[in-house]
Amino acid sequence: MAGNKVSRRDFIASTSAFLVGGCLGHGPAKENDIAWRPGHYQVHYIYTGRGESMFHIFPDGTSMLLDVGDSMRFYKTPKELPMLPDLTRRAGEWTARYVKRVNPKGNKVDFVHVSHYHEDHCGGVRYHGGTVKAPTGEYCLSGLADASRFLEFGCIVDRASPGFDEPYDSLKQSRDGTARNLKALCAALKEKGTRVERFRLGARDQFRQLDKAGAYPGFEVFNLCSNGKFVMKDGSVRDLLEHQIASGDAKFSENVMSCGIVVKYGKFRYFSAGDFSGRVKGPRGRMIRVENALAEALDPVDVAKINHHGYRSMYEDLVRALKARVWTCCMVDEAHCSIDTMNRICDRTLYPGPRTVLPTYMPQRGRSAEDCAKYLPDVAPAVLKEPCHVILDVPEGGQTYSFTCVSATSEEPRITAHMEFAAS
Repeated sequence: MAGNKVSRRDFIASTSAFLVGGCLGHGPAKENDIAWRPGHYQVHYIYTGRGESMFHIFPDGTSMLLDVGDSMRFYKTPKELPMLPDLTRRAGEWTARYVKRVNPKGNKVDFVHVSHYHEDHCGGVRYHGGTVKAPTGEYCLSGLADASRFLEFGCIVDRASPGFDEPYDSLKQSRDGTARNLKALCAALKEKGTRVERFRLGARDQFRQLDKAGAYPGFEVFNLCSNGKFVMKDGSVRDLLEHQIASGDAKFSENVMSCGIVVKYGKFRYFSAGDFSGRVKGPRGRMIRVENALAEALDPVDVAKINHHGYRSMYEDLVRALKARVWTCCMVDEAHCSIDTMNRICDRTLYPGPRTVLPTYMPQRGRSAEDCAKYLPDVAPAVLKEPCHVILDVPEGGQTYSFTCVSATSEEPRITAHMEFAAS
């Protein structure tokens, strides 16, 4: 039951409830539908209703927690999604409890990766966070800081540590105090032995297998973008901010600063880039849509995490470049994924063939049948009905992969869908 401790064994054993759907085949749900096994790469999209959080398990058991958000900007309004499993804990604690159930190392997390400094990705100081302090008082317990009470982090990587000064002073420009809170948290955890690193653009070894790297040589995490820069296919770096900075205009959206990665495992390809979206000023003041620029650096992938929760994002060039078979994301409010984004993702003129959209939840309240007609056939039915944790599993070699949806309404797991795919 929600609020009671559920062991990892119970979590796995109770997933044999039922299975719905399938792309390569289907059958009775098994423990292996969600249980990590050596040689498998997994991504758990964790639903809390308050932010984005994804837990990666590498083939050798190394783990990476990508974001732990906690945002209440729509608190008690019609746009608010339900906070689950219930309101007895904050989002950071619910995330930590989920991680401990599925992590082969229990409460020990090797890497924490903060994509950018927004509260729905790492927590901030507003709302309940402003009044709930760490015992020592240096920072507020929201998002990642809250999760750190229950998990042990080996290394924290964000876009501008330790100075939070690239490409501008984030501590001053962070209107909601998110960057200041994160810096205080990093300083406190560093004293306890956690390493703190800046995201290394272009690196292929920052997020790496730590335990049995030689056993799974086909696995790699490539650092694609951060701070408005990204690595082109020829290895050169394009800086989208250089013209705006040169003009003396230092006002940028934090979304443009998002870190992004491309994961390769054998034949399988995966894309994730936080909230990378928006526009910047280019030569002669011409506006550049950053997602369409990033498209020049990308090859097709099997699975793509939708930028900015699908809210007015994923423009034509990027969708055309990624050509994803499955699109995923974490939901924060009912405006996600917006109708314009969904229509672009599902537009067969941008690239042909089937696709499946698998956010953690996608309520259709307030949307007309006409608005939904173009994209709704591509949305997995399970996530239309109720909030789910969505689990990607890629076996060794990356020839195939699967997605399993587990109801987020309780810590007692109940599988609501299982789908299998072949890598392209």
